[in-house]
Amino acid sequence: MSDSSDRGGTGPTRRHLLAAGAGSTLALASGCLQRVRTLVDRPARDQLSLRIKTLPADADEPGTRIARFLADRLEAVGVDAEITLLREDELRRDVLTKGEFALYVYRMPLGADPDFLRPRLHSVFKGESGWQNPFGLTDIDLDSLLEEQRQTGSGARRAVVDDVLADVARLQPFVPVAVPDEISATRDDRFTNWRPNGLDSTTGYLRLDAQADDLAEELVVVATDPRTTQNLNPIAAEFRDRGTVTGLVYEPLGRRIGGRVRPWLAEDWEWETTAGSTSVRVELREDSAWHDGEALTASDVAFTYRFMSDTTLGQREATVPAPRYRGRTSLVEDAVATGDTVVRIDVGETTPEVGARALTVPILPEHVWREKSSEAELAGVGVNDRVTEALVWENPQPVGSGPLAFDSRPNQGTLLLERNDDHFLHRAGSPAPTDALYGGADYQHLRIRVAPSSTAAVQLVVDDAADATVPGTDPDVVPQIGQASEVTLRVGRSPWLYHVGFDTGMEPLGNPHVRRAIARLLDKAWIVDEVLDGYGQPAPTPLAGTPWVSDALAWDGQDPEVPFVGSDGDLDVTEARELFRDIGFQYEDDRLLNR
Repeated sequence: MSDSSDRGGTGPTRRHLLAAGAGSTLALASGCLQRVRTLVDRPARDQLSLRIKTLPADADEPGTRIARFLADRLEAVGVDAEITLLREDELRRDVLTKGEFALYVYRMPLGADPDFLRPRLHSVFKGESGWQNPFGLTDIDLDSLLEEQRQTGSGARRAVVDDVLADVARLQPFVPVAVPDEISATRDDRFTNWRPNGLDSTTGYLRLDAQADDLAEELVVVATDPRTTQNLNPIAAEFRDRGTVTGLVYEPLGRRIGGRVRPWLAEDWEWETTAGSTSVRVELREDSAWHDGEALTASDVAFTYRFMSDTTLGQREATVPAPRYRGRTSLVEDAVATGDTVVRIDVGETTPEVGARALTVPILPEHVWREKSSEAELAGVGVNDRVTEALVWENPQPVGSGPLAFDSRPNQGTLLLERNDDHFLHRAGSPAPTDALYGGADYQHLRIRVAPSSTAAVQLVVDDAADATVPGTDPDVVPQIGQASEVTLRVGRSPWLYHVGFDTGMEPLGNPHVRRAIARLLDKAWIVDEVLDGYGQPAPTPLAGTPWVSDALAWDGQDPEVPFVGSDGDLDVTEARELFRDIGFQYEDDRLLNR
């Protein structure tokens, strides 16, 4: 199709189009006509706009500052970037339940075993609630590697995990930014034997020794997360991340101690692999009981795995698994009680090393939880046919089997637990392979208080109104702790990862090249130094700081896969814009246009 000489190269004019429509001698073939329509109807491209969801500074100052850093750098490369601040329950609902986000900045709970990445990124979990592939990623090669790593013995598994991490670094479904340190304040005048980062785990509460000859009356700790006392449901994804406190009330068959899963509620277990299928025979401790006096049996264990795999207990066509612990329960193909204290758990094509993760879920009393399988009818939380009562129940008076039992909740900001004298850790002469490390609760009561801020929490410890802050204290209170001679600063590695998450089903974020370009706008070293005050480490991979990271992905002054475009937090805007041009974007008046 040729252009008329009087158009001046500006495209078809209204006069020429009218002439063509009236039967002009200018013959337009169908292809040329489509070309004309395209030129006329194609809308002007808008500026690329991205919204970043995160928590407000009073809830998570580091997260807010990381989001602002990212928004500023996106603006510098021509993106219309805006931050949306949400309450934590709103953010978790948008990200982990509804999938309503473009980008977000938040803390992701990490796992001790690389298999925790399987539910995070495998496409089979896409669309589920919780930390089950909230990014909507689909990648067949990565799926295969995630399956392979759980089926490969320890010697060869490392090479497979290397490939998994290399694929994650290449795809960047989320940008690992930094692993913060756990900071807490403790007093040594009533209790000793604190861990480096204080009460970072359930077992941290069981290591403490009272200074008095007899049991201390009360251990008082201060948290800043109100969810700690508001909800006591161990499988409620919106209220639980680490589950440290509920882990004192509910307990698993095994706990990870010294780098491996060891028997806890179980007396012992034995693994068996036949024709590529693995199972474990678990023998429970004798005389185990629930806090209400009911006997704890193998039937409760089998029920727990069935229930967590489908909280409807088969009452609907579609299963509704419990989002929390989903990665671990997805390993279990069957759980059958073969006696009052013996249960067989089948984990299929999974090695015992990975299969042991399935033994670390909290065991639930069947006589309490079976009736929670009905559809939720709780107003105001967006329930639907994918939500059962079990997932939204507050569990106001929990019945578990752990070393501590529920006592009372005087108010929304206080929780009181009492020592369970019938627990195996507290019974004289009870065989417990963990006795060498954990002697049980050395106090009659545990009181958990909620303070409005890290500063207020530390001040309660300084004023001798509490024994410790729960880990998660903001770095800016370190000087406050240091100025109090009677208070000790505890610092250790946290199980959290600050990260930027993408909705990979949204264009242009579905393109890994776009995600990689955005990742290169983040100076992770600067964020650790300036945002975390040096209390943390940059994370080129979600397994940063663990022995699983290969030399190729180790931090060496910069991210080896997506290095920052600039230095010391200052972005090289010219080079950064070139990154976006190289992947097909265009600029107009310094605005980055949608592709």
